[in-house]
Amino acid sequence: MHARASNWRGYVRLLLLGLTHTVGARSVPSALGTGGATLSADGNDTIAISALPAHFGGLPGPCSGSVAISSSTYAAAARCTTIDGDLTISPGFTGKVVFLPRLIYVGGDVVVFGNPTVTSVLLPLLGSASSIFIERNVGLGMVNFTKLATVGASFYFQSNANLTCLTLPILDVVGGDLVVKLNTRLVYLSLPLLASVDSGVTYYYGKAAKGNLVLSYNANLALCDAPLLVAWLATCS
Repeated sequence: MHARASNWRGYVRLLLLGLTHTVGARSVPSALGTGGATLSADGNDTIAISALPAHFGGLPGPCSGSVAISSSTYAAAARCTTIDGDLTISPGFTGKVVFLPRLIYVGGDVVVFGNPTVTSVLLPLLGSASSIFIERNVGLGMVNFTKLATVGASFYFQSNANLTCLTLPILDVVGGDLVVKLNTRLVYLSLPLLASVDSGVTYYYGKAAKGNLVLSYNANLALCDAPLLVAWLATCS
């Protein structure tokens, strides 16, 4: 009796989340198809779920330590509003879409490296991270950093052969290196508010930390919208 009551409460909770479709004898939100989610039901109406979309990750809240997204941890990671440590999308994540609509802050690095299946990385509310490394993702065709304003150290975006557009509309601080390199299909790069890559932090024998700006080997880059960077480069010796 207790098991039936528990299952029923879970069923009611699923219905409250939104539109549904039927899996076995149960109804579950149709949006579970997002991000490569898979569903199955056994004879006891147990639903197995992998690679859940972000809005089904449980109650939102801060996440301590580092978070590594794999197919088995996506649901838990999706509830994070902040992450104290690093956010890593591992090569072992087999979904196509990483969508974290709640995440606003990462205290460490955001790392998407060497993943062969991910086509989209969508972090629309992320405002700040220590560093961002998006490298060697052969299927990556879309990124969303609409609210990204501050990268405390470095931003590396390189060897993502399938991406055609990189737009960072409000990014105005990169404390270290900015490297956009070896993205062979990249056509459009927009950094309208970024004025330099100089942290201005005194750290070593009184010298200020200065970052490197590298835009190279993007063979199809036709338009680079970065007027403040262009003006800054004119003042560099």
